[in-house]
Amino acid sequence: MDKRNIYHSPWIKFVKESLEQLGFAEYWINQSVLSPVHFQNIVKTRLKDQYIQFWNETLQSSNKYTNYRLFKDEFKFENYLKCLPRNLALSLCHYRCCNHKLPIEKGRFYCIERDSRTCHMCYSNVLGDEFHTIF
Repeated sequence: MDKRNIYHSPWIKFVKESLEQLGFAEYWINQSVLSPVHFQNIVKTRLKDQYIQFWNETLQSSNKYTNYRLFKDEFKFENYLKCLPRNLALSLCHYRCCNHKLPIEKGRFYCIERDSRTCHMCYSNVLGDEFHTIF
């Protein structure tokens, strides 16, 4: 019905565009799959691969993730987080994801230029980022 312009649906449009973006337009054109399980697996794998590529590009292109790149170079769960007590694991996750109140993040929230987000604890006039705070 969609091909013959009889019926249009946002859901059908979404499925068609998604298959095309994933490089699977032939499945839309043929309207059949040999193995539904295999089809689900290749779509899931392609979606994951595309997300990981997007994740890597975002990490490499943003100054915000400078600290995060020190800890993460692979898209995977870090097993050491299961070994830590929950409160420490949460604190570490907040720190790694820039969810804290250090000058580097607080300044971003208040639109302060990056170079002006200096450490207020030691008055050394250096960037108050995660690296400086720990060391």
